[in-house]
Amino acid sequence: MTDQEDKSKDISRPFYQSAQFIIDSVRSLGLNIHPDSRLMRMYRVLCKPDGTSRGTIEPTDPDFQTALEALRDITQLEFVFDQINHHPEPDKYKSLVRRLPIAENHGGGYFL
Repeated sequence: MTDQEDKSKDISRPFYQSAQFIIDSVRSLGLNIHPDSRLMRMYRVLCKPDGTSRGTIEPTDPDFQTALEALRDITQLEFVFDQINHHPEPDKYKSLVRRLPIAENHGGGYFL
């Protein structure tokens, strides 16, 4: 398997698994995620409490707008964390993420 094939495998996760991947990736950096944060709201819209897919979110669903935002945000964050994990020096990038302003001062050290 080539590096390119390996990378493409990562981006073919089902969307709810992408959301879990991001949550796990943020926590692996030693960052807390506030339960009321945008990231956790998006996660709850996409996933049931047991971590499985919530399924189709119809336009009439009150969470539809959040689901649309999650499509954009989860896709971008998934790409970022996939790149970090495939970089030859992932600790360098992880250190940079820890220093981002969004990783500080949100409810006492919460991310997003």
